[in-house]
Amino acid sequence: DNDEYSVTSGSYTQLKESDCYDATAPVVASVVAKWDYLAGKELDEVIGYRDRYFTKSMLGRMVCDSMMYYAEYGCEVTDIAVAVHNYGGIRSTWDDSTENAQGTYDITYNDIYEVMPFDNKVQMISLTGTTLIQACNNSYYSSNFTKDGTDYYYGENLIDREEDYNVLAVDYMISNSTDACYKGVNQGINLNDVTELTRDCIKSYIEAKGTVYGADYL
Repeated sequence: DNDEYSVTSGSYTQLKESDCYDATAPVVASVVAKWDYLAGKELDEVIGYRDRYFTKSMLGRMVCDSMMYYAEYGCEVTDIAVAVHNYGGIRSTWDDSTENAQGTYDITYNDIYEVMPFDNKVQMISLTGTTLIQACNNSYYSSNFTKDGTDYYYGENLIDREEDYNVLAVDYMISNSTDACYKGVNQGINLNDVTELTRDCIKSYIEAKGTVYGADYL
């Protein structure tokens, strides 16, 4: 195109238009190689450890725990009743084929990315107790939600079906009209006005824990 531009510092290589359509062109290949290398360094970084194979359901519960951790320790928001995540959002398992010298399994950012490849953001919404119970029973992984007979609890607190509760979900769930958490597009609330990707919550959680144990998510 004919847009004007200027370079105020550093160096650059101007691409010919024909190069932009040829991934084998030397100047394009060098740029791709550079960013592949930098991305690989971050993706392959070990950020923590696990003790065993993790199923999708175990990972779903761990993801919800990481969302609660983000709210309390990352944002100092402590009035969250429950964190929920849809089943379909967990896209992988963690196998037990690569045990390290310590008898545990490395967790890299790439492992998290494979579980959570979508750029979903953690947000807060308000749900009635009735909707929350139905959703956790039928649709979602959850954290801080338990059942005792016909009673349901967040933590040690009885859920009142008529009351409203602050719940953590992801923006995909909140904007999906077929989801139990549906509120509408852009209707979720970012904690402390911060936009946080779910997988970055998981990364911070694992870094803080050091090692995650499968028994905690059964």
